Amino acid sequence: MALTIGSNPHQGHHAEGMLAALAASAGLDIQVPRLGYAIDMSIFNPGPNGTSGSRQITVQVKSWSTGSLHDDGTFHYPLKCSAFNYLAGGGHDVRHYLVLCIVPADGNDYADAGADRLKLRQALYWHSLHNDTPDDNLDPESTKTVYVPRTNMLTPVTLRYLVDHNEALAVVP
Repeated sequence: MALTIGSNPHQGHHAEGMLAALAASAGLDIQVPRLGYAIDMSIFNPGPNGTSGSRQITVQVKSWSTGSLHDDGTFHYPLKCSAFNYLAGGGHDVRHYLVLCIVPADGNDYADAGADRLKLRQALYWHSLHNDTPDDNLDPESTKTVYVPRTNMLTPVTLRYLVDHNEALAVVP
């Protein structure tokens, strides 16, 4: 059966669902802002009696079906300058990350389910722009290439390291 939803909302919804599934697997909780301005999701360690834990991160989730890994081991993602400026710099109370979801070109290939498994395709990668400098002279509608390392793959373990503010351990070989 062919999918009827437009590719961009479908693709983005799949990416956010994959991230929510990883967070659940890691024992983390999520919040999705009602307005969704600049932040797609907050991820945090649930505290006692339903309160939030002391550590949390916020993420912008981008999905990409046409990207490929370059010889330098990174995905060269064209991020809108308005998103770049929001994520860049270290002046945030909560750490911000770009989460890039590489998805299959065909939406029918996003997931495969059986009685003993649910397989979501393809993979999520994180990138911090903490050490980058925002540039308000950039046209907000233009793009700036960011280099997202393949080693920054999100797994339940690496996501927990990010929430615990330990980026050095949030990498895979």
